Amino acid sequence: MEAIAETYPDARFVVTHRDPVKALASVISLVNAISAMFSDADHKAYIARHWTDLVSAMLNGVLDHRERHGDAAFHDMHHRELVSDPVGAVKKMYAQFGLELSADAERAMRAYAAEHGQGEHGRHSYSLADFGLGRGALEERLARYFERFDVPREKV
Repeated sequence: MEAIAETYPDARFVVTHRDPVKALASVISLVNAISAMFSDADHKAYIARHWTDLVSAMLNGVLDHRERHGDAAFHDMHHRELVSDPVGAVKKMYAQFGLELSADAERAMRAYAAEHGQGEHGRHSYSLADFGLGRGALEERLARYFERFDVPREKV
């Protein structure tokens, strides 16, 4: 974050919020599926540990940056808002940053969203238990994020 902000002082950041426990479970499941394509070894414990550390560090890095520099360069968008009204969510982001969304861009986004809805490529099923993880321990580890942002807990 620091390097980007220093190199591009006019950079703006869009943070899409969702229950980080749910997001982490999804990431771990995806990484495990990719890993399984290249090895018969069971890497679940390593993947769960490594990606829990990585996601925690990323979330804390964003929080640290915002504590040092404020929130002016950030737009916070809830995942549920992006899924339910993608064009409206993008329009709100543009407005916050004082930008104008062209009519052509809005039409193109609406057409794309109409053709490519959530679940277009199937459903991704996963469970924390598949990786030896529990919600309570993860919520504790990610408490700083939960305290800062109002995200509903999602079933995992």
